[in-house]
Amino acid sequence: MASADEMKHTPGPWVAKRINYARGLDVSFEVLAGKELVVQTIMREVGVGWRNDIIAIDAANASLAAAAPDMFAALKAIRAHRPDHADTAWDAVDEAIAKATAS
Repeated sequence: MASADEMKHTPGPWVAKRINYARGLDVSFEVLAGKELVVQTIMREVGVGWRNDIIAIDAANASLAAAAPDMFAALKAIRAHRPDHADTAWDAVDEAIAKATAS
């Protein structure tokens, strides 16, 4: 497992961007670090009933993914501020950091 200081992820900031394909019939979402593609959702067909709900979920997931480097940095800063503190909330912080640094 990589330590929090040895992260090999693409540095932030990341941004989520909606991609509309030809004739506006299909859509996907990209998470970018500058011009570098970090994550992309699968393409969905627009305007087909239940798929519009899935598109909204894809958009929310892309936004959450784009926030990951900032949230990770915040968790590390929080933990560094209180390195010896322990309770259920701090356990959750430690578990999130461990999950992010697992490879």
